Formats: sequence, C-alpha cells, structure tokens
Amino acid sequence: MTQENYFEAMNQISAETDKILSPYVREVINEARTLPELRIGKPRLRDVIVRLGYEITGGKDLKSIAPVCASYELLNCSTYIINWIFDEKGGPKSKKEIDNLIIGGFQLRELSERALRENGLESLIESLSTINHTIYTGQDLDLNVLTLSKIDNFDSYEHFIQNYERRCSKLSGEFYGQCLFSGSVISGQENQDLYEIGSMLGTGGQASNDLGDFALPRKDLSVCEKPYKDQLSDLRQGKLTLPVYLLAKRSGIDKEKLVNLSPEKIIGLLDHTRTFEDCLDYLKKQQKKAKKKLYESFEKSVPRNLLATALAGILSNKFIVSIKNEIQK
Repeated sequence: MTQENYFEAMNQISAETDKILSPYVREVINEARTLPELRIGKPRLRDVIVRLGYEITGGKDLKSIAPVCASYELLNCSTYIINWIFDEKGGPKSKKEIDNLIIGGFQLRELSERALRENGLESLIESLSTINHTIYTGQDLDLNVLTLSKIDNFDSYEHFIQNYERRCSKLSGEFYGQCLFSGSVISGQENQDLYEIGSMLGTGGQASNDLGDFALPRKDLSVCEKPYKDQLSDLRQGKLTLPVYLLAKRSGIDKEKLVNLSPEKIIGLLDHTRTFEDCLDYLKKQQKKAKKKLYESFEKSVPRNLLATALAGILSNKFIVSIKNEIQK
C-alpha cells in the first residue's frame, strides 16, 4: 500500500506542477522542447521529493510548492539536454542539431530562474546556481577523470571509489539534496537533515543508474531522457563507473576488446566476475545508510514512510531487475 501511496503522491504533485510548467516549456525553441514536452503529463521523481521535504516539515498546500517543482524540472531538462551532447544520446548529431540543443539548454536554465522569480520565490534562486555548477563539475569528472583509459591512475579500489562517489554526488546528489531541502524552506521549517538525506538519495540513485546501464537493450526499458538503444553507453564510451571498473579489473579482457563485446557476453561477465552481485551489495549499503539517517532524524509519519519508499529505489529499478532476470535465465 505504501508504494501505491507513493506513486499517487508523485502523480498528484506532478499534475499540479504541469499547470505552471507547460507555459514555460512552450517558450523553448526547436527540438530542445521535445524532452520537457515528453515529460509533461508523467510522474516525476524530483517533484515528489520536493513534496516530501515540504510535508515532512508540516507543509499542507501543494500549490505553494508547484513553482519550485516546475523550476527544478526546467533545470533538470537543461542539464539532460547538454548531457545528450556529451554522451551522444540517440547517436551522433549534426552541428545544427547540437547548436539548437545548446540554445535550448540555455533557455531552459533561464526559464527555471524565471519560474521562481515570477512566483515570489527569489530565496531559492541561489539553489539553481549551486545545482548547475555542481552538476557540471561532476560532468568534468565524468568526461576527463573517471574514464576507462585512465583506470591505472587509481592505485587502489579505495582511491577509485572515493572519486566515483564524488562524481555521483555532484552529478545527482546535490540536486536531490536541494530538492528535499527546498520543501522545508517553503514550509518555513528549514531542516539540513533533509539536504543530507536527499543527497544520499541522489548519489545512490546515480550509482543505481550506472548499474542499470548494463540492461540488455529493449524498447520497454526506454525512458524519455534515455532511448533503449543507448543501453551499455557507459561502457561503449569508456566511462569508468563502478561496474565498468570491476569488470575491467576482474575479467582479464583487454580494455579495447571489453568495450566491443556483445551485450549478452557482458551480462555473462557481470555474473561470472561477481560484478553485479558486488554492485548490488554497494547499493544496499548506500540505501541502508540513507534510511538510517531518515529514521534517526524524523519520527514515524506518512511523509517519512513515503520518503523511505523513494530510498528503496536506490536498490531496485526496472533496469536492475532486467539484468537480474537475464542472469537467472
């Protein structure tokens, strides 16, 4: 029942947010508008995280947080679109397509600020700059430091995991920390514990997505921001995520050959080298740490239960379930 309530809460706040979001999205030019348009009408995780930060600190009126959710969704789409260029999501693009996506990405960033300013929420504008700066610091780590070609720069697993967790925190942890904390700002009961819990959620969620990238390409696994044909893109592009690191260290296969193996062969290696099992263990530890912080910080309540459900997503998403099913065949 808690999971049903969780998705109901997500649907409610996303529907309320859409009323504010839609006019801003219509101002975005060309193909950059495609992503935010696809996401309108669908439940969105960041929306419900803002809501839970608001309600766990006593907030009652969903309309008061909808502009915050709209602002963060516009910023989120901005970073997704720029990431499409970095990672060649959907395949290589022409110069004109890249130019238009850059223009649209900048527009979405400015619209995210307008959504706050025009709704009297100037106090949260600084959070947009913090999130944006932190994400692109994470992108620098992703593109220039944590790469398969530089795996020998890490003299131990501990050295690698320190940098990997820093990358996950910057790519996603900061954003979710700000989302959860902003809810308490709107309720008038600012709570820094929420920032920490949200950061754990985002950091663990990024690591979860990295493992999910190894799911075999299937249309039913496609999401708006990641077409199903882009599965295995981290390995193909030489991104040094946790599962890529473990595979490279344990498989005994040359790096250049590893990135060109068939998806089915890679699934077999995830199992044979215990990479999948050890990545799951890592995610379990991240989830346990976040839940411990949640239960120590807040008394039992409906919002706390729903936030615990959100944290469960660190360990289980449809991509990870798909990999597990393939391994068990």
